[in-house]
Amino acid sequence: MRTQSFADPARLLLYPRHVWRVALACFALACLALVRPHRAEAQLVPQAPVALQVIAGVVRDSMGNGVPNASVTIRGASLPTPLGAQTNGRGEFSVSVPSGGTYTVSVRILGYAAQQTSVVLGTDVSRILEIELGGAVSSRLAAAPNLPLLQPFADAANWVLHTDLIYRVGNTRDSIVVPAGFVTDFASIPKELQSVFSALGPYLVAGIVHDYLYWEQGPNGCSRAEADGIFRLVMIENNASFFEYQAMYTVVNLAGLGSWNGNHANRQAGLLRELPVNRRTIKALTRWPEYRTALHAQGLRPAPARTISRAFCAHGTRDPRSVLFRKPQTNR
Repeated sequence: MRTQSFADPARLLLYPRHVWRVALACFALACLALVRPHRAEAQLVPQAPVALQVIAGVVRDSMGNGVPNASVTIRGASLPTPLGAQTNGRGEFSVSVPSGGTYTVSVRILGYAAQQTSVVLGTDVSRILEIELGGAVSSRLAAAPNLPLLQPFADAANWVLHTDLIYRVGNTRDSIVVPAGFVTDFASIPKELQSVFSALGPYLVAGIVHDYLYWEQGPNGCSRAEADGIFRLVMIENNASFFEYQAMYTVVNLAGLGSWNGNHANRQAGLLRELPVNRRTIKALTRWPEYRTALHAQGLRPAPARTISRAFCAHGTRDPRSVLFRKPQTNR
């Protein structure tokens, strides 16, 4: 009998859907590598919890039409490296930055002169920019969005939330609360993509929500497919471009099983992912793996997995257009 390996072309033909998805992910990543500047991984020094705000806006041409695929770069003294974004099909962009301070926003796209402006953020408001290529730049204040207060560990990979993060799906009444004390490693942004995508930006809320859904898995939680779908919905709502959210979603969907199983194994082993109130003061040079092990040695164990609304999880398996562009739900 002929033995087939995974590398056997005859067997690959049995998986046309998988091959197509891998090809799509590779194509999207190749395109992003060409249009997005390379970023070295930021090594953050542990400090006081970081409050975040949003610099958002829309880029238009002289006729008032939104300009898609424009490259937006944000620089500031509080950023170890510049943050990049790309406008979506409506010319919109959104980037999360440390609260307060002055930032420089640059917009570039082939065929237009580069546009640059300075943005000064207060402590309780964000800025919405209206940028006309080759014309004027205006801005208006907006209420600070619901972004969590975050603090990094010394490993620069794990962050603890000091405030709740509330995410509601589109215009629905279905929401989830990621509680203060939860530790996220933004593992939803694959390591292979972290030189292209910063954890800040359109992926911040998506990464935290996805991490939380993977942790709270179980009979009363979302399935892995539902969690991955929610991840894509949050990115779309936060103005990630098609190539960005499709590449991230495809890679997570194909390669997220290890993280899913790892979360299950860690919970079974009694390792925490949510810190009690009296254990959220993170001292300098504290690394999350060692801190987690020390808490386990002190007898601290995770609480049973929470119940997550079935209506919320179900949105992850639906067509994003039917979820995000539906009419607002009203109380009856």
